[in-house]
Amino acid sequence: LLLGAIGYIIADLAGAFPDDTTQAPDDTSSPITDTASHPSTNAYDGNSETYYLSTSKQTAGVYFTVSFTNEVSVSSIEIVSSNPDYYIRRASVALSTDNKNWTAVGECSGTDASSITLTEPVYESHLRIMISESADVLFAINEITVKDSFGTAAIVRGAMAGQTIGGVPDDGDTTT
Repeated sequence: LLLGAIGYIIADLAGAFPDDTTQAPDDTSSPITDTASHPSTNAYDGNSETYYLSTSKQTAGVYFTVSFTNEVSVSSIEIVSSNPDYYIRRASVALSTDNKNWTAVGECSGTDASSITLTEPVYESHLRIMISESADVLFAINEITVKDSFGTAAIVRGAMAGQTIGGVPDDGDTTT
């Protein structure tokens, strides 16, 4: 089953983040936005044939964040970016309880599904996919699946709510 996201924040964060620590960007004038035919909700709609398509090229530091209404148990994550033209070249995947302090849990890349299995389940409120390898093309996310310790995403799907577009992390945003 697929990630039932309550919200997501998509922002264009210019520049790289040294030591994998997110810094507040100097220029926030060009946020990533939805495209009419491939909106961000396609990334977690339960249909791997649909996809979210960015309006910005893959630039290190650009991120896609999914927020839940409350903390959910996370034991594995699968990210599908199978569009042959717009697949994610390389991105880090991180989890957070406060949308500021991030724990890196793995990477996604290529046109095959990227699976990340945690050594033990954690309770988190946010999932972030941050581009770490720039490419001169847009990026697409077909589907994000989060499973709990029982191997089901039904509990996560129950955490769906509204959505937000735009925004950047606070100055205290860090990734460990």
